[in-house]
Amino acid sequence: MRNFWMLTKYEYKKIFQKKMVWVMFVVLSGICFLMSSVTYFATFTKEVDGKEEKMSGYQWMTRIREEDKELAGTSIDEAFLSRLKENPDSVGGKITDTVGMMQMEQYDVQSLTEQSLYEKRLANVQKEWEIYHLNKEEKEHFQKLEDTITKPFIYEPTGGYDKATRMMMVSALLQTLLAAVCIPAIFGDEHSLKTDQLTLCTNLGKRTLYGVKIFTGLSFSVITSMLLCLVSALPSLIVEGTEGFGAPIQLTQPDVSFALTVGQVFLMMFGMCVLAGVLHGAVAMFLSEKLKNPAAPMAIIVGFLIVTFFVNVPEQYRVLSQLWDYVPQNVTSWGLLNVRMVPAFGEYLYKWQVVPVLWLTISVAVTVLGYQFYKRYQVTGR
Repeated sequence: MRNFWMLTKYEYKKIFQKKMVWVMFVVLSGICFLMSSVTYFATFTKEVDGKEEKMSGYQWMTRIREEDKELAGTSIDEAFLSRLKENPDSVGGKITDTVGMMQMEQYDVQSLTEQSLYEKRLANVQKEWEIYHLNKEEKEHFQKLEDTITKPFIYEPTGGYDKATRMMMVSALLQTLLAAVCIPAIFGDEHSLKTDQLTLCTNLGKRTLYGVKIFTGLSFSVITSMLLCLVSALPSLIVEGTEGFGAPIQLTQPDVSFALTVGQVFLMMFGMCVLAGVLHGAVAMFLSEKLKNPAAPMAIIVGFLIVTFFVNVPEQYRVLSQLWDYVPQNVTSWGLLNVRMVPAFGEYLYKWQVVPVLWLTISVAVTVLGYQFYKRYQVTGR
């Protein structure tokens, strides 16, 4: 074990000696920070008490946060809607955003009642079921979930966690680039620099060396994924607050039926980003060893990333579309709370239950297969 950690230290030393690693991490961290905080530094003209005032994004969000705190515990019911109709300016914060998202159409409160508001929300939820071609059993399952949701909704401030969750989508995307650039060299440099003959004179065997390299690559992916997520999330949590961890997810995503809280979805997104880092790291190292080149895996991973931006499988092709949704970029970008489920052992599993098992299985499979290539590789004459 002592030799294992000694070799791990030198593998990390090889990584951190590369200027490209430092440049990539600093640049990507800077992008995450700017994407998350740029609106706080911008200057806006807002109408306050009938007068236009110039204020920074930070000042405006601080004001919204205080208004949200005052509205905490407000029931989105007939009495609240009447107040909103009579004096819209008396209602601050982001509660009107929730009302607008529940309608999912042109924002109009003058003809809105409590009954029509929740009927519109349910209609939008059921529309999602049709769009994704849910079968009868799936619809019945979600209808049962709908019946358990407490209505009317009780408003709570959720701005910090809501924005932090969305910002982590950016960090998940950028982590793919970091893995593509930094990790393939762990295996590829041995071949491109022709230092692979050194493995012939070790008394530890290729198994230990392979384990060290895999541990280094995966731990590097996990650590950098967590750091990028934190850089993306912290500005929003600091400025917009950490209130509302236990608020129902329907306040920020009214068209879902899951019995989840805003905080749980935030943690789920964080976990998905880390698992995506594990998968990208494992695939990058496998391609590097298979192709004996650190540049080729970079091209493949980045190329596949670009493809995910432009290719979409229509929902009517249920199986293919659902599998395509399990691609890391699609999961972390917009599909974490997708309503399509997977039947297993007489039950239905949600997407966030299937994806971790699938990604970890693929990671283990390519790691085992990569070892077969690594141990059978024969150093030839130079």
